[in-house]
Amino acid sequence: MNFRAFFIITLLTSCIAPSNAAAQTNRTQTDAVKNDTLKTDSLKVYRAREVQVRGLREVRAAEQTLPIESLSRAQLETLNTNTVADAVRYLPGVVLRDYGGIGGLKTISVRSLGAAHTAVQLDGLSVSDRQSGQVDLGRFGLETVEQIDLAHAGPPDNLSTAQAYSLASVLSITSRAARFESFTDPLSLIAKVQHGAFGFWSGHLSTMSRLSEKTFLALAIERQTATGEYDYLQRDGLFQIPQYRRNTDVNQTRIETDFGFLFSPQTKLHLKIYSFDAERGLPDAANIGNADNSRDRLRNQDAFIQASLQTAFTEKFTASFNSKFAYNFTRYTSTFPEARYIQREVYASASAAYAFTETLTFFIASDIARSTLFTTLYQAAQPSRTSLWNVAGVKFISPSFSIETNLLSTLVGETTELGTASPSRSELTPTFAIGYKPFADMGLRLRGYYKKSFRLPTFNDLYYTRVGNTSLRPEFATQINFGAGYEQSVSFGGAFVYLRVQSDLFAIRSTDKIIAIPRDTFNWTMLNRGLTETLGIDLHAEVELQSESLGAVSLWGNYTFQSATDADPASFTFGGQLPYTPFDISAFGLTWRKNFFSLGTSAAYSGFRYSSLANEIENFLPAYWLFDATASLNLTLFGVQSVLKAELINLLDTQHEVIRLFPMPGRNARIALTLKH
Repeated sequence: MNFRAFFIITLLTSCIAPSNAAAQTNRTQTDAVKNDTLKTDSLKVYRAREVQVRGLREVRAAEQTLPIESLSRAQLETLNTNTVADAVRYLPGVVLRDYGGIGGLKTISVRSLGAAHTAVQLDGLSVSDRQSGQVDLGRFGLETVEQIDLAHAGPPDNLSTAQAYSLASVLSITSRAARFESFTDPLSLIAKVQHGAFGFWSGHLSTMSRLSEKTFLALAIERQTATGEYDYLQRDGLFQIPQYRRNTDVNQTRIETDFGFLFSPQTKLHLKIYSFDAERGLPDAANIGNADNSRDRLRNQDAFIQASLQTAFTEKFTASFNSKFAYNFTRYTSTFPEARYIQREVYASASAAYAFTETLTFFIASDIARSTLFTTLYQAAQPSRTSLWNVAGVKFISPSFSIETNLLSTLVGETTELGTASPSRSELTPTFAIGYKPFADMGLRLRGYYKKSFRLPTFNDLYYTRVGNTSLRPEFATQINFGAGYEQSVSFGGAFVYLRVQSDLFAIRSTDKIIAIPRDTFNWTMLNRGLTETLGIDLHAEVELQSESLGAVSLWGNYTFQSATDADPASFTFGGQLPYTPFDISAFGLTWRKNFFSLGTSAAYSGFRYSSLANEIENFLPAYWLFDATASLNLTLFGVQSVLKAELINLLDTQHEVIRLFPMPGRNARIALTLKH
């Protein structure tokens, strides 16, 4: 298929079709619905991009200059999700790389770039792993999460940290406690217990309390255990051999404590203390004759404390000051002597924004971080890294036209206790975005952006014993995106209908890819090699109908097509699709809610993939569909809200692998009881 023609046809379709549909919508009806919508509680406002999340709905989400996709608390409760990793697979353009089971590593790849090109934030500050560059999303539960946002090309908030602009995309996790100023009850309690297949048990207890008019406290404790063992079928030629996945047990505890202080209506302080302790087994790759002999163990102890102060000096001048200290301990035990790793990071950030007019805003931010890695490995380098990010930008947003541009400066210096350190780096990376609303009375917006970003080599890339290469250069990515979004609300006969359609065409060129290359028969090393190019399209559509007789019915769907190939003519794998990058992925969902009862079903599809750049039959991974279903009963007795939820996961018992030789669980179920007061 001619991909260039495919791009042009799709762009015309996404722009013209919404216009024709919108022409039939009366402006008076739209204004009436907007007035009704304003009566609901506001959860989050991104003023610069007109993204207002109210109740179940992202109002004007399709009219953003830069693409943002969100999952609200209400949406998360209707999906079969237990962690942030479960939730992000319902976002367009996302591939979740999952090593299987409850405790397997789960990382995100957005538009085929890999985990190291996506920043992960918790309550506005980055969660980093300088050692591997990969953040395990399976360690973040959903009980305290209010919203998840995936922003392309940069964060939406004018007071974001400078580091948030450094990567190709930002996955932002916002907790309920981060919005403590809207909490009015003197005390709120939530208790939840879950039980499921594979010996899974989970208990959650949280409380939110307004200690005084200006002081807020939240505490959440969660404990999970599971044997994690499950059956699967292993293919051996023409035969399928029943096997049993072992050494998959998980024991983990997560504690979050939040303090909030309102010094004045214009100034607030949020302090967060987070700890995560996990002990888990690491099953081996499921090779023939080697299916269950792993004895490897992994222990993680992660903790951080972060503080964020936001203030408005005047109506036009706002500022934010942030600081964080993070500690990460990892112990890996196998048949060889155990290896221990300790990461420490001290981080500080300051940002400010000044609104010259209602349409023109200038913003700046400056961050500094000091990161260290200590390991017990023989002849380890024990590296330290100092990073400095500075960004300045301008946003012009009018009802019909918008421009956003920023320039990021990154300075990095490293030292080691043993061996040669990687050279210092300094880079300038720009972002430019433009949006246009052709019709004032229609929810249609055209947009485009250009962004250049890079990811630094990780400590493992640079210094891992006998494998690391201190001469590695950063891995650059250049993105171009053109999109259109349409959003409309209509009310008639006591019913309310909401429609949103988005389409984004993207092209990504990545240079100096960091890959492992065999140095000889037994040794590997890390090198900058090659060039990759990605062409793709993200599609999203959703419709919601609300009426007194029917209740609320929501239908949504995502589809992504991407051709991500090795574009280096000198490469032996020239033209091959990138490893673990399906050509197409999609997700669909249908929910129905009325009174105290709700039903939901969802489906996720992953197209065929290859486990290597060598797109050969021995590296082929077939496509698969996953279907889930959920039902919940919500009752209030004696002032206590009780929610009973049952989930069926992988209804068709699909045997599949996300990562080659790491089989995923088959059909399973969970049941949960939540009490709220």
